Amino acid sequence: MPARLSLLLLLLFGLASGAVSALQMPIYEGEATLAAGQDERDDGALRAALVQVLVKVSGDRSVAEDSGLGAALADVRRIALTVAARTLADGSRVLVANFDPGAVHDRLATLGRPVWHDDRPPLLVWLAIDDGQQKQIASAHQIAALGAMTGRARARGIPMLLPQMDGIDQNRLNPVTLWGAPPQTVVAASQRYGVQAVLVIRLSRGTPWQARYTLIDGRSYEEWSQSDDQSNTLLAAAIDGAADRLARRYAVEPLGTAIGGVDWWVEGLRSAQDYAAVVGYLGKLEFVRELRVLRAEGERLQLHLELAVGERRLRQMLALDGRLELRDPAAPDAAAQLRLMH
Repeated sequence: MPARLSLLLLLLFGLASGAVSALQMPIYEGEATLAAGQDERDDGALRAALVQVLVKVSGDRSVAEDSGLGAALADVRRIALTVAARTLADGSRVLVANFDPGAVHDRLATLGRPVWHDDRPPLLVWLAIDDGQQKQIASAHQIAALGAMTGRARARGIPMLLPQMDGIDQNRLNPVTLWGAPPQTVVAASQRYGVQAVLVIRLSRGTPWQARYTLIDGRSYEEWSQSDDQSNTLLAAAIDGAADRLARRYAVEPLGTAIGGVDWWVEGLRSAQDYAAVVGYLGKLEFVRELRVLRAEGERLQLHLELAVGERRLRQMLALDGRLELRDPAAPDAAAQLRLMH
């Protein structure tokens, strides 16, 4: 067995740190690494901590590249409630800052971003790893070794926990069963933890590593996949993907930013199956409050939509799924259009 793989398995399945409950993630607290010679008085590090908080509170990673971000960070020290430097176990130092929630909300409103409030239920993570010889499930006893996941969960404000994998869990889900288990089976096995949201990560060793993700939230679920040369990258991406999708459902738009009622054409429909797929997809989105089919012409369909979301966030959420694309109108007085991605 290659040394790198042996080390990974040792970290994932050989460390015992005791059972833990859900890791709580304060969403108005941000961290930033301090370089040599920097301390808590460094404004650059404080601004970086606020950017992390803006991403965390909005659930929107694109905030970090917003063109208006500079203005939102201008008076960062004025809205910081506490600022301190902390030395980590490895000797590195980080700045830790807590920011005024109302001021954070005001800045997000100025940027036209939503607010995902702090009453976030814990996310139960079933992590199964196939090393090419056997499959294993990580337990709460190994959570201290999963820094790629816990660090990203902290940065995104996601309280997470791992199953105990005691006799009860093992009787309900073993590694082989989990690998192909339908969502209903995972939900049944997760009931003892009293959670609503469950993330299943199936990680396969290879060149590159392959990951298959399933996010179950209530009665709905979403699946996606990713590959990378580094397994830790895929573990961090799992939390990002779950946070993006949960924020899409639960983050609240600023007042006055929702698109409201529109009559839009959907283009690129080549078959009856395409028509059904578009209507079915839009009908399941949480921010689509009403959908009516108005008419069909050739390869396009006109729909009336009531959208409780702003344009910027709509583009982000459609890009996340990759099924529909919002296209700008051809003329200033024309309506926007959607196009089915093939």
